[in-house]
Amino acid sequence: MSVVSQFDTCSKCGSVAEDGVPLQRCSRCKLALYCDKKCQTTAWKGHKRVCKALPPSLKLSNPEESVKATRLLGGYNRPFYPRDTVVPPSHPVWTTGAISPISQIVGVPLLIHREVEEQSLSDPSKGDKDNQAVTYLMIDPETGLAPARWQKNIGPVTIVRADHKHLSPVALEMIWMFCDEILERFGDEGTPPLSKYRKEEFDEFCRKYQEEYVMNNIRADEISTETLPL
Repeated sequence: MSVVSQFDTCSKCGSVAEDGVPLQRCSRCKLALYCDKKCQTTAWKGHKRVCKALPPSLKLSNPEESVKATRLLGGYNRPFYPRDTVVPPSHPVWTTGAISPISQIVGVPLLIHREVEEQSLSDPSKGDKDNQAVTYLMIDPETGLAPARWQKNIGPVTIVRADHKHLSPVALEMIWMFCDEILERFGDEGTPPLSKYRKEEFDEFCRKYQEEYVMNNIRADEISTETLPL
């Protein structure tokens, strides 16, 4: 399981972890973080709507062999700038990578590893370290907001599937755009789009995404080769 960063905040009150006193994860979903039992208890009424037990694919272990993965470089005017890469079993993403909440919920769990050292949350935003797609991938399913540490100065990241399956740029694009649709639903409804938090909904989204691109001959050769469901 990914470690809790010093920059993570309590899912209920927003408090940052104190030195030597790390935040505690929800024992069921392993995603929500709380500074104490009081915050966790208070948050449960809302959290239980999106809390799902950790799937077997996220009982993490390092793979036996290298895994095909994707890097997102980010930077000025690059909301999605993917590159193929290969990640060995020794890569830190397997032990310190952060879980993308929506990807876990829909059954394609992603681990995201920042390639540069995190900066203080008080540091000003730097456009060359912007990585919008990663911010979307890290949105909270209850609030539609990404934690502060995933909103600016992210820099390049390495992303793998926690279940050790190949992750192509096209597959990552579909997951990113599904998160984008989730955000639009938040904007329209103002509440978590609970009906979308199902693998069946995600699979249908990917099917339609692929169908539309191929039908309109937009990157058809690239999009059509992605095997569905992811």
